[in-house]
Parts: sequence; C-alpha cells; structure tokens
Amino acid sequence: MLADAFAPLTERDLFNLPRFRMAIRTELDGETRILATDVPREPPRLGSSAAVRRRSDERDGHDPREMRDG
Repeated sequence: MLADAFAPLTERDLFNLPRFRMAIRTELDGETRILATDVPREPPRLGSSAAVRRRSDERDGHDPREMRDG
C-alpha cells in the first residue's frame, strides 16, 4: 500500500494533501526520506500564437517590423 512506502505519513495524510502539494520518497545511500513540497502551478494561458510572439518581442525589446521570416 502507498501509505507503507510513505511512513510516517498515513494514508489519510496522503489523501488530505492540499492542492499543488505532493509527497516525495527519496532514497540515497540506503537512507530513505519522506518530503512534502509544492508542485509548480500551471502558467497562465497566453492566448494565440500571435499574442505570444508579440509579448515575447516586447519582453526582449525586438521590433517585429525588423523581424522577417526567411
């Protein structure tokens, strides 16, 4: 069972982890550690590809009129 692999966390602890939180089991040189960490949230949607290119150009200081596809 999962709870056995994540002791001292219980099954209840695992099921009640808040949104964007996860438990990790690591093992290094025979030593096992259980950690809880935040999961990165999904970035906001940027919209159309044209909007993404425009925002990228604005961020990077490019003038889109100077950029031409080859």
